[in-house]
Amino acid sequence: NRDIEGQVDLFNGMADRFLCFMPKGSGVAEDGAERSNISKSSQNDDQNSFIEPGMKCLEDFARVFPNSELQWFVTGGTCLGLARAGSLLPHDVDVDVGVFYEENLEKIIIEKAEKSTHFASIKLDYAYDVQQLDSSWDCKRYPAFLKLIHKNCVNIDVFFHHRIADKIIHGSSSVGWVNENFTLSLGHIGEIAVFHPEPLDFYLTEHYGNWGIVKKEFSCTTDTTNIFIGKSFIGIAMMLKRLSPDLSNKFPESSSLLTTLCDAGLIEELGGTYSIQRSFFKEG
Repeated sequence: NRDIEGQVDLFNGMADRFLCFMPKGSGVAEDGAERSNISKSSQNDDQNSFIEPGMKCLEDFARVFPNSELQWFVTGGTCLGLARAGSLLPHDVDVDVGVFYEENLEKIIIEKAEKSTHFASIKLDYAYDVQQLDSSWDCKRYPAFLKLIHKNCVNIDVFFHHRIADKIIHGSSSVGWVNENFTLSLGHIGEIAVFHPEPLDFYLTEHYGNWGIVKKEFSCTTDTTNIFIGKSFIGIAMMLKRLSPDLSNKFPESSSLLTTLCDAGLIEELGGTYSIQRSFFKEG
């Protein structure tokens, strides 16, 4: 707190300089119209190549973490596949599951995964909540997700879901998603019994809008309808990095992302010039 005011001013100034390179009007996009055809889903020529290794990854996860010991549930694209066809999405690239967070749960999962012959933990990601109070600053850190890698190279992301007031949030160090409270019901992906959020249609509508429409060119950052931008300096830096023209092949959704950041109140536009909203970190 002694030095933070100067550091925040430096951060905002550098961010504003970076945003000066954004072309006027670049934040206006219609349904991702300016998005490149490059995406991680289109990197696979064989659109069915994910099904077999993905099912093996999910099967081994269910074996290592039986629901009688760890009540996990499918989320994201894995939940979408369950709802559409009771299977994984053929154009997906990873498996998404969720757990309701309890203290030290991440350590328990890591230890058990490392002892198994199927997985190795490769990344524990934290989310941060920074708030500017009346006379000081406050920062809280909490586990966001654990990325496990199966021996067949399929990733499984275990998202820690946190209950805050009457909402449920999950995400990463840079972006999150918010849902109304939900319960869990039992379903199946293939022959694997899995829990899923209930009511299922409402949960998927919160996240995807019209989830019945197949959209292979999809960005979880710009195409989800329940996104929120966390109050985190590292998260903001990571999001701004995605706007760089030099990284347009890796992050082709930069135009839609700029719109998302403006709508979230992180970036403001005045006379065609973009800058960081100085009140973004204010309490409340």
